[in-house]
Amino acid sequence: MTRLQRRNLQVYLHFRDRPMTVFALLWANRRIYLILFLVFGALAAFLYSAYGITAAAFIAVAFSVTVLRDISFYRRSATIWPVLQQVLDWNKIEQFISSNETGNA
Repeated sequence: MTRLQRRNLQVYLHFRDRPMTVFALLWANRRIYLILFLVFGALAAFLYSAYGITAAAFIAVAFSVTVLRDISFYRRSATIWPVLQQVLDWNKIEQFISSNETGNA
């Protein structure tokens, strides 16, 4: 199982007995957004010093669009979660995660 697959199954398990919300998904991915913010911020600062406000604004818009795209994905996930929650085989998900963790140790 890939790292991304394991991560998604862990997120599913986290929301197993609770509602999935956009804010909760943003919070679950806060490290990714911190890294993105730092990278986009550094790039915007560099472009501002080299090319001015227009280039920096372009990077700020790119970052905003990235976050809005993710919010769109999270809204879709939160909308389908009640149905998905009912059809997932939780025992199998737990087995996949535990077997993958022991296999990588």
